[in-house]
Amino acid sequence: MVGVKFDEGKLQKYFDILLNISICIFVGNVVFVCEKPQCLWQEGKLHSDKKPSIGWKDGTGFYYLNGINFEKELWERIVKGKITAKEIFKLKNTEQRASAIKQIGAEKLIKEVGGKIIDQQEYNYGTDYLIELDGFKDSLGKPYKFIKGYDPAEKEFVYIRTTPNAHSVQEAHNFCYRLKEFNLNYKPKLRT
Repeated sequence: MVGVKFDEGKLQKYFDILLNISICIFVGNVVFVCEKPQCLWQEGKLHSDKKPSIGWKDGTGFYYLNGINFEKELWERIVKGKITAKEIFKLKNTEQRASAIKQIGAEKLIKEVGGKIIDQQEYNYGTDYLIELDGFKDSLGKPYKFIKGYDPAEKEFVYIRTTPNAHSVQEAHNFCYRLKEFNLNYKPKLRT
């Protein structure tokens, strides 16, 4: 309308570039363009145990397990099962530690480090166990303790870390669900 002519084909190519890149930076007469990476998601979190969760065609990328970022070397050791339980417990990043435990599985972890059942409780959905890991202490010198219970929705056992002060499954559940604050006890009719 104002007499300016432009090449519609070049404009369309420009729009195609903008839609297919994640980063475009203009510096003077130079344009830096970064191709969109392939992102792998699982349950709404970046996750892959096969290749980078955020990756480009040249093989570079970022490695995530359960939404938690890892350096490539550590990620490889975890997904290939070459990391020991002792090494996992020494990870300073608590999110990485939890993600690594989830990846290798609590059963393997407890088997490797030695866990002992210190209490068990029957419920209408099955038996829950209070497990203490042998020889492993948290930063306060207290033992790691877990509740092992069956999850019927997932059809597998789940492990919930609990207070090191729990001496029974009941105390452990009360702590995990913050029931003690309300003078309540864990008494489920069923687990879903």
